[in-house]
Amino acid sequence: MGSVNLVVRREGSFTRLYALKRPHAHLRDDPEVVAMFMDEARVAGLLRHPNVVSVVDIGEDAEGPFLVMDYVDGVSAGRIASNAATKNEKVPLEVCLRIGIQVAEGLYAAHRLTSPSGLLLGLVHRDVSPHNILVGYDGIARVSDFGVAKAIGAQNKTSTGILKGKLGYMAPEQLQFLGASPHSDLFAFGVVLFELLTSERLYTGGEGDQTARRILQEPPPDLADYRDDAPPELVELLFQLLAKLPEHRPADARIVARELENILADFVTGMDPPAVETSAYLEAEFGEHRAHRSEEVAAAVEATLVAPMVEFDVDMAVAADARSEPRAADGGCGSGRSPFRSWCSGCGSVGTRCRGSEVANRCPIRQRPPWRTAQLERGNVRPAPQRSRMWPGRTERPMRGQTVRRP
Repeated sequence: MGSVNLVVRREGSFTRLYALKRPHAHLRDDPEVVAMFMDEARVAGLLRHPNVVSVVDIGEDAEGPFLVMDYVDGVSAGRIASNAATKNEKVPLEVCLRIGIQVAEGLYAAHRLTSPSGLLLGLVHRDVSPHNILVGYDGIARVSDFGVAKAIGAQNKTSTGILKGKLGYMAPEQLQFLGASPHSDLFAFGVVLFELLTSERLYTGGEGDQTARRILQEPPPDLADYRDDAPPELVELLFQLLAKLPEHRPADARIVARELENILADFVTGMDPPAVETSAYLEAEFGEHRAHRSEEVAAAVEATLVAPMVEFDVDMAVAADARSEPRAADGGCGSGRSPFRSWCSGCGSVGTRCRGSEVANRCPIRQRPPWRTAQLERGNVRPAPQRSRMWPGRTERPMRGQTVRRP
């Protein structure tokens, strides 16, 4: 539903990578979509949990709305499953269970999210899929894209317009236009868990109506037909998650997490050889990919010290799960300093400060938010100050070493 760029923020000796996401270009001109995107993304910004990719800032500029999220150094669950399928192998059961536990915990935190005043917000992901689950090389699984799918999915449009998620992971009630609920996320989670365990797609079809018909009519698959090492409790849990009626699924994601924990504990007890750790499995399977990507990122970050404009272009929904190449970007000089690099495209200065206060005051990107990535050619008219949507009373998100400007 959007494109993701890997951006670097530098403030003095402080350097950190973030993932910046925008809706696809064909969605940016719809004011209703933009409004929903911003409203729901602001709600998602309230969510803080170890198993969720946090939204740290949101905003809107000439290229449309954007989200700034934590960068996860790892691969997606989809990449893990497809890698195993390529080798005609199965992902170790204990690795799948650990990922499942952490994803369920992240979903539960989202479903129980409350406002600062304690009001239950009823946040529903609506787009739980393998590519929206990031598994870091630290062994921690995180759910990404919270709020985005809900904001876009609020529009009742078909696949020719705006989808309420990926068709192969939509619950039966969503296909029947009965609305999404936390139980819908549990159905999608069941599909993801099944695909991770079997290294096979569950609901596929040449046409969209064929896939929808299978979701609505086919009975849930029996995991025991795909894995000999699947415990009966896990087989039964998948039957429950993939039930056609929401009321036949588990009551909430916390119950699912606890059941998976019990299954994992029983499975690894007395294992010989010992159970495989998630981080060790990822290193064995993707170590070469990780090393290559680390070199690319390090070279691109280094380039921000000497090159005018650098942004890492990521062509997938997962910032850590795609190749990156430098491309034009632009952080602005801020109050005479660039939060992303040591070059200001507004006034043309090289270094940490603009060329004198007179030039700095005329800098066309001086008051833009630090997450800005669109290029402004030198000599353009200075745009109106952009205000943070997460902190409406400020012209830019306060970071270490920055001064908060208030109206």
